[in-house]
This record gives sequence, C-alpha cells and structure tokens, in this order.
Amino acid sequence: MNSALVGILGLIWLFAALTLIVITAYLVGRNKPTGYTLVPAILMLVTTVASLMWQSYTFILVKKNLLLGTVALILVILALIVAGETVQVIRKKITCRYG
Repeated sequence: MNSALVGILGLIWLFAALTLIVITAYLVGRNKPTGYTLVPAILMLVTTVASLMWQSYTFILVKKNLLLGTVALILVILALIVAGETVQVIRKKITCRYG
C-alpha cells in the first residue's frame, strides 16, 4: 500500500479519535453518559498514535525521509496535547460535580 495513503488514513483516524474525545468532554459537561464515546475514542487514539510513532520511526530511520517522519511526530505530539487537555477538562468537571 502506498505510504502516502496510509498516512492519510492514519490522519483520518486521528481526527475521528480527537472528535470523539471532544464529544466526550461535551457530554461530561452536560452530565450525560460518556461510555459510548470514551471507550472508542481511547482505542482509536491509542492505535493511531502507536501507528504514527511506528511510521515516524520507519520514515526517519529506515527510509531516511525526514519530512514525513517529522510530520508524523508533530501529529503524535498534537494528539497527546489535545488528549491531555481533554483529560484535565473531564477531571475538572467530575471534581466539581462530586465535590
């Protein structure tokens, strides 16, 4: 499979996981159940970040393509930042709700 196509598919999965994370934060704020969005978001985020890390390793060290490897690393960092911010928001809402 073409590496550019794999990268685009990985990016789509990453956006889907981040969208589910944002929807989960919204549901927490509205005091709605979050299991239907949180579990798939975590699974998608973990698999996508692992795939991007593997791709960055492959691009940088094996294929010597620094541009694609750097883009993959930047996407991993941004995904982790967004996930961390969402965890903070969810913790804050839960703490406010339960004291």
